[in-house]
Amino acid sequence: MSYAACAILIAFFYCIMTFMLLNKHVLHRPKDLKSFAVQDQVIHNWVLFLFICACILILSFSFRVILYNFYDVTKSQSSLLLGSSILWLVLFIKILMTPKILYGYDILINTIDAIAIPSLAMESIWSYSETQAITNEKDQRLSPKITPFLREHFHRIEEATIFNKFLRNGDASIDDLAQVIKIPSSHILYLFKYHSNESFVDFKKIIRIYDALSLIKSGYLNLQTFESLAVEVGFTSYTSFFLSFRQITGHSPQDYVSSRAR
Repeated sequence: MSYAACAILIAFFYCIMTFMLLNKHVLHRPKDLKSFAVQDQVIHNWVLFLFICACILILSFSFRVILYNFYDVTKSQSSLLLGSSILWLVLFIKILMTPKILYGYDILINTIDAIAIPSLAMESIWSYSETQAITNEKDQRLSPKITPFLREHFHRIEEATIFNKFLRNGDASIDDLAQVIKIPSSHILYLFKYHSNESFVDFKKIIRIYDALSLIKSGYLNLQTFESLAVEVGFTSYTSFFLSFRQITGHSPQDYVSSRAR
């Protein structure tokens, strides 16, 4: 009986500690970047679903332990085991049919690595409809000049920032980008104001962190440090790199590299 009581206590302790970790790192994860809001919600729902299933299984286990050790109950054993087995079967089938939960916060890598021209690499960032009402008179005059060429403009921005590594320049500004892609800076400002789910500042962070992830995958850190990686992709300090990396991937750079090594 003492073993049974210990098993139940350990099971409930596990539930409580798991909830505390999930509540801190997943259920209340900062959602600063709009482009990741959909995936964050999916992961939030999945984690909650899995946690509830785990709690049900633990309660079922505790109930069986109580019946078997404190009461003379044996007839219900098969039905209880059958119930747990069915729950596990449903859970595993659901995971196999929808495996996104297994990939964590790597939407950035999956999105850009799956590029197939002429599709956009950062489709979730761009919007073909206005993200807010255009009330500024100057912007209203710009709208008919820009709207017919939205996809072309998106492609030009992505080509310069993702493929040509324009943002490795730590001082890169909208004016600099305008010179590179041959689009007026006022048009780029308009795009990020009305047709982007991210500000230009957050867009730069996303692209630079993807650049860092690509370098990590290619073995950059075998000979270099995290500090040099931060400078290489365009961050002016390691602190800003660290905070952006954690915000976008959900992990610190060190934890991310460690998880890849396992």
